[in-house]
Amino acid sequence: MKLFIISLLFLASFLSHSQVLGNNRGEVDNSTHGKPIRNEEKIAYLTSYEPNLIGLTYDNDDKTPFLDFKVSLKYPIAHEYSKDWCNNSLFSSCIPYFTFTGRFGQYIETRESSPVIGKRFNPSLMFKFNFQDGYVDNTLAYLTKKQYITLEYGHESNGQRVTSLKSWSAMAADFVLNGENPDFANDYISRGWDYWGITYKTSIIDKRINAYLHYQNFIGGLLQGDIEELYPWEEQRSITSRKQINGLKVLLRYQNTNKNKFALIYETGINNSFKYNTYKFEAATYFFDMPAMIWIRHGYAADFAQYFKKNTSYGFAFELSSFK
Repeated sequence: MKLFIISLLFLASFLSHSQVLGNNRGEVDNSTHGKPIRNEEKIAYLTSYEPNLIGLTYDNDDKTPFLDFKVSLKYPIAHEYSKDWCNNSLFSSCIPYFTFTGRFGQYIETRESSPVIGKRFNPSLMFKFNFQDGYVDNTLAYLTKKQYITLEYGHESNGQRVTSLKSWSAMAADFVLNGENPDFANDYISRGWDYWGITYKTSIIDKRINAYLHYQNFIGGLLQGDIEELYPWEEQRSITSRKQINGLKVLLRYQNTNKNKFALIYETGINNSFKYNTYKFEAATYFFDMPAMIWIRHGYAADFAQYFKKNTSYGFAFELSSFK
């Protein structure tokens, strides 16, 4: 357990150092080009994919807060060759990436041995198409990032191993033996999907709001095999597929000139669209020179093991940035 914490601290240090280097390198080079060019179109390096977060989360069905860690990175594939594949009147580049996102929760002093529980394991292959008309106003380069479309195939699971009533019962009995809640065994129910998805990103309202439209279809596939989202031994419920609650997402992110950020996220299912809805609000600013965020979320799939449960979550987190 100590090794896990030390490793996370090392990662945080690395990403914080990367942020300083990234700021020095900048996202836009105006010195020799008629139009700005993003660094990703010139050189290859490890960057953040989704925000990297370390914080404290409370779910109303958990009753106890836990340390919440998310690590999300991407790296371009065959960059020297791929960066010029789509240099035409529509796209400035189309670059393939390997991405990985992992999320873990540590229940310090609220459960025996303060366990670290895997909540999300998400490797993917992503193809990013950057449009030509990316920057309208160079003075707002940190707000008006390029428009792009991504195509993605990946695997998403919680990395757990309970797939039968026998294994669940044995784990629940073990918790009872240790004087703990047998429902803790639910956190170890295995869930998994492959998926393909498409994301379109643009800027609206004078380029000050970044808008993301995302579609995701959950399937059995090359990495997952059969989907793991419902077992015969589980209790009957109205939500039996992740397609009922996830797959259509809209994200709006605003950042003002003081670099305070606000985000609104809405998500619903590709089946039963608008019947089961999830909402999230985020507000971030700098705290001791580190991006700090508070957030609240109401809806489904806060935890893949019990993705079908509707709950309310809220928390506080530091965002650790890498190169932009």
